[in-house]
Amino acid sequence: MELIPEEQQFLEEIQSWVTNNLGTGISDKFSDTDWTLIVKLHAMVETALNTAIAAHFKEPALERIIAKLDTSNMATGKVAFAKALDAISKPSATFIQKLSELRNHCVHDIRNFGFTLDAYESGLEKDKRKELFKAIEGAMEPQSPAVTLKDKLFVATITVIASLRVHQMKCHIRDMEIELIQSKAKRLDAQSQSTPTG
Repeated sequence: MELIPEEQQFLEEIQSWVTNNLGTGISDKFSDTDWTLIVKLHAMVETALNTAIAAHFKEPALERIIAKLDTSNMATGKVAFAKALDAISKPSATFIQKLSELRNHCVHDIRNFGFTLDAYESGLEKDKRKELFKAIEGAMEPQSPAVTLKDKLFVATITVIASLRVHQMKCHIRDMEIELIQSKAKRLDAQSQSTPTG
């Protein structure tokens, strides 16, 4: 599938964001194991959530508090904030919750260090497998050619990060507009004070 110039530019911007914020590029060798892949994908989403929520409130004192919030709690976590702020869709929130479950499965038991997506997928009951794929595919762009579980997870993660990055950019534009209005108001105020009255 060929990208139009605007899509290509946005993809490059997302790749730059990942490199700058995570110290690794999308095109780099991303992981040696499926365990590492899940941990990295979750870290990417969590970092994007932190950044988008902090940008929305534009209050540096909140950044440490936001970073400590539970990621996938739909009522009080980062996902709840991102949904309420319209930074992510409901399907994206569901995907993040499933990705968090996968990450927790990987990291909370030392016996899961040898985790593989193939073994995990084949060990799921039919309903659980269907639920997982529905959550992942709900967050993906509809035209994605991803076939394997690994590819689908990667595409869904990048789609969610792109959505959060768009929200962060909108917040930046909002902040610039506010600064411009304040600057104009100060100039007008200064002009009105320097104009002699009759």
